[in-house]
Amino acid sequence: MKAPRFSAAGAATKGMRCLLPKALRSRLAQWPERVLFGLLCLGSVTLLAAQASDLLSNFLALPVKVVKAGGKVALRGSFRSPWDEQLIVTQATAGCSCSEATVTPMTIAPGARVDCNVTFNSDGKLPGRYEIVVAVLDSMGGYRDLPVRFSVDVIPAD
Repeated sequence: MKAPRFSAAGAATKGMRCLLPKALRSRLAQWPERVLFGLLCLGSVTLLAAQASDLLSNFLALPVKVVKAGGKVALRGSFRSPWDEQLIVTQATAGCSCSEATVTPMTIAPGARVDCNVTFNSDGKLPGRYEIVVAVLDSMGGYRDLPVRFSVDVIPAD
């Protein structure tokens, strides 16, 4: 005698009002739970990947600067404030210890033009590309990433 097949879709629809058509419910009730779970995971991963690409596309990518290993380079970016409320900046910090960031003005109104300056020190860095994102600490104690990303290519010193 075969063991009965149980399904999450079938169990979820028993005794409950379901918005799915009866034909689809009966079809889903026959699917093994592993298949349904796999489809759910696949959908979740797809959603996360789409959200991650949206996050990356929200950054304004500036032209790549080149610096020889051991040197410093000044980076400057400008953008419009994406926030709906006024933001009082108490501190600006770059994504790595090799960079220093400043943001002006320190009180940012919605839609206002914001200037961001970063100094990147390549001393002790291996050749390659470095991405720098700047975050600000607001007066409420929350960190916010600025919508600008700096890129630096470190090349070997002669």
